[in-house]
Amino acid sequence: EVGLIDSQMTVLKFTEDILFQLSRLVRRDPHTTYTASTYFKRYYLHHCITEGRPHVVALASIYLASKVTEDYLPATALLAEVARHTAQTIPLSDLFLVETQLLDALRFDLLIFTPCFTCQHACLGAPPPLTAMAHRHMQAAYLTDLPLQYPPQLLGVAAWAIAAAFHGLPFEQSPLYKHHGASLPTVMCTMLVCSTFGPPPRRQVAAAEQRIKAAR
Repeated sequence: EVGLIDSQMTVLKFTEDILFQLSRLVRRDPHTTYTASTYFKRYYLHHCITEGRPHVVALASIYLASKVTEDYLPATALLAEVARHTAQTIPLSDLFLVETQLLDALRFDLLIFTPCFTCQHACLGAPPPLTAMAHRHMQAAYLTDLPLQYPPQLLGVAAWAIAAAFHGLPFEQSPLYKHHGASLPTVMCTMLVCSTFGPPPRRQVAAAEQRIKAAR
């Protein structure tokens, strides 16, 4: 049913935005955050949202990513921080159970390439507002299926190029831009479109959750 699929996508996009917020809350670096986002996306390629709690999958993704990227955060510290800021208490056993399910869905393919290093390289010496804008465009792209369609390096360069264009810098002459050739304009346009759509409002998410519960 199309309406049910749309409802699931609404809840997933909302939860993935929360994943980014939680990762910032517990001070994980961008590479860890984008790795966790990729885990979350891949998990839901194999699972229906009605099978579990997406926010616990998001937390398990952050926890697992923090270990893989050597940006480790103990599970107890993660859950304590979440409880302190959101008043949600999640049992440690639930987190470990979902982590096991996450590993199974990922088939233990845990090393993820993210756009962070490419974007950081491109933004070397750039003013902080340009770098911040590039990261905002990357995060907006990660709330869509773009990371499943394009390689991360391309997304990193596209985010930098958009920010550079906004700040009036001649990005077209950059060797990094030239290296990626004709693909970049299409990716940049798609990324700009994605950036105009933020996470869905809470009322829309609540309605989507009701439709999903009714279908169970």
